[in-house]
Amino acid sequence: MAKDGIGPCVAVSMKGSLNAFRNLTNRLEEAVGDCTNIHIAYPALVYGFMHVFRANAEGPLPKNAERFLKTDPKTGNLLAADTAITKNGEITDFIRNYAAAMARLTGRRDLRNDVSRYETIALLLLHPENPVGGVFEAFPALDSALRFDTFFETMLGQYDLRFVYGAPMLKGVTRRVFWAADSPVLADARMRDFVPRIAD
Repeated sequence: MAKDGIGPCVAVSMKGSLNAFRNLTNRLEEAVGDCTNIHIAYPALVYGFMHVFRANAEGPLPKNAERFLKTDPKTGNLLAADTAITKNGEITDFIRNYAAAMARLTGRRDLRNDVSRYETIALLLLHPENPVGGVFEAFPALDSALRFDTFFETMLGQYDLRFVYGAPMLKGVTRRVFWAADSPVLADARMRDFVPRIAD
């Protein structure tokens, strides 16, 4: 999101990993470089990073993954490097170690803070089947800074602090807009699952 006369204010970088979790060190280096370069160019930018993983479970190869995942010739099961969740429901070391490193890259609270930190980071493991796209809720932990639940709330809170409260003269341009409670658009069936910000 950019504002006329101000420039980029909020941005989200999104990555997805289907397999080859042993290469997450490379994704970490890319994320650090990307964040640093963006914040050097736009110090006030509220920048979030979201990484979505295919929650491949240890064991036989699912039918819907045959075109991009391979099996271990010795066991016939999914390769260890492509596994996200073990048979006992634990997250593999590849992803757990990546999450530990990413947790140290989140939480930038002010434009004078470390330019290599994102304002917020979310990691999501999505089930490849039963149900497809369902979130693996046990990871990250409920008290983790990497939870998706608080991702956008954190982003918009930082936006308000930086571009609205931190620069009151620009408030007319930067303040977030609200829906009127009696707006006819809110009665539209397509808005059923939308939670609007309402004010007078």
